[in-house]
Amino acid sequence: MAAITDSTILTNTTDFLVDTLTAAITDPIASTRTTKVPNSTFVSVKNVGVPLLYPCITVQITNVQSGLPLGVQTEAYFYTITAEIEVYSKKSVYEADRFASLVIDAIRTYHYGASSANVNNLHTPVILSVIPFSFEQSFGAGGFEMIHKRMITVRYNYVTGGTN
Repeated sequence: MAAITDSTILTNTTDFLVDTLTAAITDPIASTRTTKVPNSTFVSVKNVGVPLLYPCITVQITNVQSGLPLGVQTEAYFYTITAEIEVYSKKSVYEADRFASLVIDAIRTYHYGASSANVNNLHTPVILSVIPFSFEQSFGAGGFEMIHKRMITVRYNYVTGGTN
């Protein structure tokens, strides 16, 4: 995984989250996923044009708040990065909740002990919200089916400049 820098703050933070969640959460349909939908992955970047096969998790960065200086006469700055992690399930509300819980646990536990989060200067993850959604989606000749979604918003602190 590439280090997060000022010039790669969006792409590498997204990649960091995708890699972290991929390593922490087991795909329940890993053995059949790519045979059903080629190029489908369990955890992916949102809106990359790859078809989704449920269940799945998508990640995108929704905001980077401008930095505040970390003191007088320093080049170090403090930014906040907000990410949106969406968990989808076609099976049940329970499955969507279970995967959302695993996402929250992965974010929480990843920051204890030795981790690349600190190497990347991502600190203090905060779960801001978990919003449930359910909606109908057309599956062509198969008709409509309910999709259950949990949208998890998480904020990280990012330190840059100075002795970074």
